[in-house]
Amino acid sequence: IFCLKDMKVHGYEALARACISGKVISGAELFSAADSHQAATRLDAAARIAAVNVGAVQLSTDQNLFINVIPGLMDCKSAKMPELWQAAEQAEMCPSRIVIEFVESHKVSNHESLDVLVTTIRKHGAKIAVDDFGIGYNSLHLIEHLMPDTVQFDRSLLHKQTKAEKENVVGSLVRYCQSLDIRTVAEGVETMEHLALVQSCGFDMVQGWLIGKP
Repeated sequence: IFCLKDMKVHGYEALARACISGKVISGAELFSAADSHQAATRLDAAARIAAVNVGAVQLSTDQNLFINVIPGLMDCKSAKMPELWQAAEQAEMCPSRIVIEFVESHKVSNHESLDVLVTTIRKHGAKIAVDDFGIGYNSLHLIEHLMPDTVQFDRSLLHKQTKAEKENVVGSLVRYCQSLDIRTVAEGVETMEHLALVQSCGFDMVQGWLIGKP
């Protein structure tokens, strides 16, 4: 995740992957398998621990680690994420460098656990991001409810509309987020044309294969 103003790497997003017999298994495949064994909540927690352990070693101390959570998998107890904060302490990673990404494309039905999750993150000094913004459930309502530090715009907003539509619609959403003091990230930046577009829309940061492959 690259900051256009500072021209520096702001941080990295942790991606869940597994390797079985030389084949790389995607995060979607992992969670699909976990769902069939009623183990998605445990996998979600284990992935966060792995992310902290790897990030603490590979990232410099001025870079942030973005970690996904799926609020719909959590109850009030698991929303406190004790395993995450313990892993961060053991890895000597300051919680202020951890950005918890709410996967916005998953519907949240338990708003009590969502509030517990937000309170816990803020209590530990970590940050909040909304991922996949623009394609999920109640996008603007979620932004106003969470008041995140960062909003990551889904790649489809860059790839589907015409250039004029993108500049008008996406640019308006970017300005709205920034009016709330929320930093904006454009996902899916793969070409120089994409980069020029996100700059014209006023994005703060960019992410995608043009910037760096996973």
